[in-house]
Amino acid sequence: MPDDSTFFSPANDPASKDVNMSDVLSLSKDEAKNLIHSSEAGWSEIWLIDKNGRFRALKSLKPSFRGQARYESLLRKEYEIGYSLSHTAIREIYDFRNIPGLGNCIEMEWVDGVTLTEFLSGGRPARATAKKIALQLCDALSYLHSKQIVHRDLKPSNILITHNGNYLKLIDFGLSDASSWSILKGPAGTASFAAPELLAGGVIDNRTETVSLTTDQIARVCHRRMGVGADGLILLGRAGGEYDFAMHYYNSDGQPADMCGNGGRCIAAFACDLGLGNNAADHPQVRFLAEDGPHHAEIISWNQSDGIGIVTVGMKDVPSAQIVRCLDGWLLDTGVPHYVQRVSNLANFDVVGEGRRIRHLKELGPNGANVNFIEDLDNGRLLVRTYERGVEDETFACGTGVTACAIVTGNRLLYTRGGDFKVDFEPTGNAFTNVRLTGPVSLNFKGEFTLNS
Repeated sequence: MPDDSTFFSPANDPASKDVNMSDVLSLSKDEAKNLIHSSEAGWSEIWLIDKNGRFRALKSLKPSFRGQARYESLLRKEYEIGYSLSHTAIREIYDFRNIPGLGNCIEMEWVDGVTLTEFLSGGRPARATAKKIALQLCDALSYLHSKQIVHRDLKPSNILITHNGNYLKLIDFGLSDASSWSILKGPAGTASFAAPELLAGGVIDNRTETVSLTTDQIARVCHRRMGVGADGLILLGRAGGEYDFAMHYYNSDGQPADMCGNGGRCIAAFACDLGLGNNAADHPQVRFLAEDGPHHAEIISWNQSDGIGIVTVGMKDVPSAQIVRCLDGWLLDTGVPHYVQRVSNLANFDVVGEGRRIRHLKELGPNGANVNFIEDLDNGRLLVRTYERGVEDETFACGTGVTACAIVTGNRLLYTRGGDFKVDFEPTGNAFTNVRLTGPVSLNFKGEFTLNS
């Protein structure tokens, strides 16, 4: 049966040709005598051989794909990922061989069984058998994920059930991916089994968990000269229950952070553009989880043609007891830790030099804190400039930073180099609750970025 597994991108895949048995030149006589054409996949073929009295399977590229760098890389990547695995419910990989007439091949375990589709076509299995198969599959996937590997093409035809004992074997890692690989990262799978957001085209979010980046790769994406240029990277992930998505935020050095206030407002606009949440015509709303807890966001206004608007996001409550005097200012946590200090002539202040010095002081804790400098303006607003840890530089605006500054000063109208912000909250005596951060969001560009190895 043809297999429609693929990378979801244009690919002019030519039709395959049958491999002529006489072309298989380098197999030994004992191996070649039992070589048969067993099955076909999108760009590969499976062969059965008899090696020293034991059956083995060979996976090779179809003739029309041999020598093409993309598919040769796919085959090699499948081998290296598969060879690193050792689990009873995953087909074992033995070797990578080059055979004239077949080209590069993966030598692997031959599984005497049927696909899960064929197994189920024989009727409903006994409850104990179904439970046994389900638990084996869960255990195999748990093992894969513990090694930072995703299969990306999980479907009944890639699950074999052995004739002897009804044991499960997970097969075909042709589209698999691992965090250690930087190539062939595109969304992939079989259309009839893939998540809808993978098939929609345009913006690809990470609810399918197809994006797996290392700390170094995130830093390269955020690099101001060699990458996209950003203060951080945000992945929109899956969340269960009442939440529309999960927010995973990374600073520009590639390290994760619990929350980014402005990032929360940006990802809320992004999520609404994807159709998530309550898409009321006047004020779309979303609920999401960040590492610091649940958040609610609302699109106050949005100009679709210009890609700009005003977005508000709910922030975590801040207990009064956790706002402490420290050094010459205050220390508190509004999602991430912030130090706030008043200074004079802030417009000409050495934010980077002083921020870098203060950021690592032991009084701010073992991981340090973001450093905010503030000054009252004549128009009643509070001027804020922030040195962010992880970015290790001044940023134009920090949402959790302006929130911290508003709470310690009581001034709800703030000005940064990135724009005007408003912070609302309710002081209850022992905490600041119903904290909401409101400010501008703009869609600067859409595009693709390729991470080379």
